[in-house]
Amino acid sequence: MRKLKIRSESFDTQLQKRRRWKRLLLRDDNLAWDIRRTGIHLPSAFFTSLTGGATLLILGILAFILANILWNGWSGLSWRFVASGTADDMFDVNKAGVFPMIFGTAARVILMTLFVIPVGVITAIYLTEYASPTSLITRIIRGAVNNLAGVPSIVFGLFGLGFFISFVGGNLDRLFSPDNPEPIWGKPAILWASLTLAVMTLPVVIVATEESLRAILPGCARPAWRWGPPSCKRC
Repeated sequence: MRKLKIRSESFDTQLQKRRRWKRLLLRDDNLAWDIRRTGIHLPSAFFTSLTGGATLLILGILAFILANILWNGWSGLSWRFVASGTADDMFDVNKAGVFPMIFGTAARVILMTLFVIPVGVITAIYLTEYASPTSLITRIIRGAVNNLAGVPSIVFGLFGLGFFISFVGGNLDRLFSPDNPEPIWGKPAILWASLTLAVMTLPVVIVATEESLRAILPGCARPAWRWGPPSCKRC
């Protein structure tokens, strides 16, 4: 009986053909992907260019305003203007000073941070780690946070005037100094302004803290003091 001989070069030839076809198919796939990737989608390009033009326009207006301020106010800028206050006329360059504005802004921001950070962080930790997503309290808190995030700043100002100054400050005056005709607590102050800003920035702190907590990967369930293999594959 005659035996069939399989030549090794025929097998090598077939293997080379297969590899060549794979390279051709891969090149065609890459070429198609390059065509799809470099293709221009007209609506997307239009709105992208429109957004970029609006951004450049806003930046140009801001640069023009800052340049105008520096051009017209550079002659009046001095250390006395920065480190002193205004006694008589705030529109007179030789008498005006901005130190009270700088100090008041810094004090208001520091007090606002001291008020809003503990409340916002504790609320975010409760909503992320402990609260049930379907409970009534969780829905009420999230609804309040969403409503606060959509309230205009002028409404927060009216809220601070009515609640902190008139209600809280007025009640404190009636409680501690009922015989004093001049209000002590029931008038505008840095404390009430800081509390109003704290209420206004509370949704931002809560949402930012929640997103930061969700971005943290869950840790290993095995305690650090226990010997043995870890309970998760990442450890």
